[in-house]
Amino acid sequence: MEKIIVIAHYHRSETELENICNEFPLLDMVKLKADLGNLKETQKLIDEIHGHNLIPTHIVSFSACAYQFNRLSELDVQRLNFDMTVQVYSFALICKEFLPIMAEKQYGKIVVMLSSAIIGTPPKNTTEYTTVKYALQGLIRGLASDYGNMGININSVSPGMVETKFIKGIGRKIREFTADQNPRHRNLRVDDVVPAILFLLSDKSEFMNGTNVNLSGMPG
Repeated sequence: MEKIIVIAHYHRSETELENICNEFPLLDMVKLKADLGNLKETQKLIDEIHGHNLIPTHIVSFSACAYQFNRLSELDVQRLNFDMTVQVYSFALICKEFLPIMAEKQYGKIVVMLSSAIIGTPPKNTTEYTTVKYALQGLIRGLASDYGNMGININSVSPGMVETKFIKGIGRKIREFTADQNPRHRNLRVDDVVPAILFLLSDKSEFMNGTNVNLSGMPG
């Protein structure tokens, strides 16, 4: 069996990665720290991957700032630009580096976390959040068009609200209201999202490219 090495990027979550390593002692993991809100650190991350003589065959991008609601009157261009850097610009740099190498090998699987905010009408007071997600979707679709004939599949998943630390700043009433609006009458759990990601990372997704999988529970 081919050896699998997991390149695990983190910013403040090293403890969680250590827990995973302890739970799966046979897992070969290379932990690399970087603040993706700083493009110099993103480049350093890329250089460190090369320094380990590693070239990704699969990339999963979940990077994002904590979810929050902001009225248009509260629009903060600096905050918006920072979130764009974390989610869009850093991902673009990583793809710029590794997609041509994947293309040479005629193989690559990339999955990006988007949001149900880009499906239908987004929630009110999420202009900053929705803007970043649409920009990220544009990047994904552009890359899928450019590299789809080179053995590379670039897709995304768009879940509804998922019960993780990402939504820790959202009030309980809003979380409960969102859960009640879902046809399943609950918010998603991580286990609801993982199967779709695993499928898109597998060779069974060979004919899926530039596809956004709706995991909101609502019609697309």
